[in-house]
Amino acid sequence: MELHGELLTYVLMGDLLRFVGSGVGGEETLDVKPPSIDEVRALLALVDLGFVTGDFELQNVLSVSFVEGIDGEPFFLSLYPLLGPAALGEISRQQQFRDAL
Repeated sequence: MELHGELLTYVLMGDLLRFVGSGVGGEETLDVKPPSIDEVRALLALVDLGFVTGDFELQNVLSVSFVEGIDGEPFFLSLYPLLGPAALGEISRQQQFRDAL
């Protein structure tokens, strides 16, 4: 996840999505134990907070590497009720954009 001493946030967010998904899908990912449902809720609350209070760069990495395509993940229907309003708003915005194409 590092290149030349710099954290690759887009890779990190992709791994976070798979980790969170393993908590609702029950499949181990990244060779770690899946998070509990409480841990999933806490992580998703942080994602939502990032959308609300984060700077442009954080919001962009969350949009591109966490939310984009999330609705195509096999665990999405289980994850959907746990997502916060800001993340749901971004999912809706992206779906509307894709539908307009």
